Amino acid sequence: MRLFGISRLSGPLSRQETIKLTLGFFGCYLVFVALVICVVAGRTSLRLHTIKTTWPTVQAEVLGCGQVSGHRIRSGAIPQATQCHFEYSVDGKLYKATTSTLFTARPSKNAPQWIADHPPGSHMTLYYSPGRPANVSMGGADAAIDSEEPTHFFHYAGFFAIGGFALIGISFAVRQSGELQ
Repeated sequence: MRLFGISRLSGPLSRQETIKLTLGFFGCYLVFVALVICVVAGRTSLRLHTIKTTWPTVQAEVLGCGQVSGHRIRSGAIPQATQCHFEYSVDGKLYKATTSTLFTARPSKNAPQWIADHPPGSHMTLYYSPGRPANVSMGGADAAIDSEEPTHFFHYAGFFAIGGFALIGISFAVRQSGELQ
């Protein structure tokens, strides 16, 4: 059986074989992480598509949007999220809802402008769940400030996949023990 170009797995490994195995396994790990990220991105994308194609829309009044801070994390950073409060009516019943992006240590640089573009009293189209009108989504309108945007996940996956395949390729390219000294 050959694993990353090494035909024996018993006994002590040479330095070259150790390097090849380490690079190969780490490369496989990065490719696996890329696949997991793609699954998450696909699921997020499918959820967004389902919301936009099956949930009814309503014009909601913006009550206010702003940055909210979380608790200080170990690195000393204070995570922030963009949060908006809305009021809307479905079938004559008045609802209030709050939407929020994920808390991140590095808030979106677009958030201040996005908040300024959605002042109190303005209106925004929201998607609401047909079975639970209190459950709303911006349907991707917050893509400029939300780190959960599927395209962001696919970019991360690309970096992991490229790095993983590069390491796997390097592990196969290492032929002589003196090459990585």
